[in-house]
Amino acid sequence: MHSRTRGYLPHRVVSQATYFVTFRLADSLPASVLLECERNTRSKLLTPSKEEFRRRYQEAMEQELDTSYGQCWLNHPQVASVITNTIRYFNSERYELLAWTIMPNHVHVLLTLIADFSLSSILHSWKSFSAKKANQILGKTREFWQREYFDVLVTSERQFEFFLRYVLNNPVKAGLCNEIFQWPGTDCSEEMQAVAKRFFL
Repeated sequence: MHSRTRGYLPHRVVSQATYFVTFRLADSLPASVLLECERNTRSKLLTPSKEEFRRRYQEAMEQELDTSYGQCWLNHPQVASVITNTIRYFNSERYELLAWTIMPNHVHVLLTLIADFSLSSILHSWKSFSAKKANQILGKTREFWQREYFDVLVTSERQFEFFLRYVLNNPVKAGLCNEIFQWPGTDCSEEMQAVAKRFFL
């Protein structure tokens, strides 16, 4: 395992590992909101470690994302379909999709890498292909996705269960539906459906 830094967020790189990933639309969080998230996070932590700050900062960002700021192009059925088809395209070839949800302005995915495929190359492929298709549908030429993404290397069963619950329950938490799987952009593998029933039923 090794670490690298791209932009402001550190990314730990491990082959054949499981990751929780969030990527968002370019207009999903304005700079003023991001600055406020950073200020609020720092004010709540006296001597934070980098990991603790990163975790709390991401939590603050997630709360803001759930307010559905911006144009929310992922609410467009055709665009949402493009995103779904894109992340499914190399399933079982480059990664194993475990669970995902397409929110109005961001996407969460829980996946396990296969062989030597890297998370960064997978995200680049998803975002570049889907951005082109989505802009064609919308008749736009502007930047579609935020350049950066957020990822967490899942290292324990407890952490895995937390992120699985989070992905499936995010539309409920955001007030978009009343129960998991009611939101059309939420899905998971057959194996994870069995696990989800133990969590939510």
